[in-house]
Amino acid sequence: MKMNFKGLVDLHTLPKTTPLLPLYEAIINSIQSIEDAQISNGKIEIIVERDKQMNLFNQWETDILLGFIPKYSSKKAKVTMTLKQNYMPWSINIGKGFSTEPLACGLYVNTVFGNQFWVNEPERYPKGYYGFSSKVRIHVFMGQRLTYDIDPNRRFLAKSVTFFYEISTCDLYLISGVTNSYLRPRDYLSLSFGLKFQWL
Repeated sequence: MKMNFKGLVDLHTLPKTTPLLPLYEAIINSIQSIEDAQISNGKIEIIVERDKQMNLFNQWETDILLGFIPKYSSKKAKVTMTLKQNYMPWSINIGKGFSTEPLACGLYVNTVFGNQFWVNEPERYPKGYYGFSSKVRIHVFMGQRLTYDIDPNRRFLAKSVTFFYEISTCDLYLISGVTNSYLRPRDYLSLSFGLKFQWL
C-alpha cells in the first residue's frame, strides 16, 4: 500500500502554540515500536535541519561616514564625521535576490569639526555650567533593511543595494525625554532613511 505522506502533512494544520507536537509524537511512537519489537538496545536518532531561508549570522558592521552641513544661519558650512557600529541578528531570504534584516540596531558617535565646538568645557564658562560636550554626541538607533543582490551578469559597480530606515536619538535628547514629561517622542526621536551600496 502506498501513502502520500507529503500530502497528509500539507493537509495537517498545526497550532502555532504547539510546534514541537509532531516531534513528541514521533519520539513516543519510536519508543513504543522499540518496546513492541523487544529491542534491548534500541536507538532513536533525531536530525534537526534549520530553514535555509533564515540566516542567523549575527553580523556586525562598522561604518565610517563623512558629512557636510550647509551653513544656513551660521557663518560657514561644517564637516561632520560619524563612527557607526551596526548589529543585525538575522537575515531572511525572501527570494528573487531580495533579503531583509528585520532588526538592525546599534550605536554611533558623531563629531562636528570646528573651533566653536568643544569636548571639555572652555574656561570662559563657570565650571559645570554646561556639563556636556558640544563636539561629540552618542546616538542609539533601531530600524530595518531590505537588500537586493544584483545579478553578477548585470553588475556595473555595486554588488548590492540596501534600503534602510532608522529611528534614533542622542544622549542629550534621551536625557531631555526622560526628565521632561511634557516632551513627546517626536521631540527626541529622529527618523532617517537612505540607500547603501556595496561595492566589494
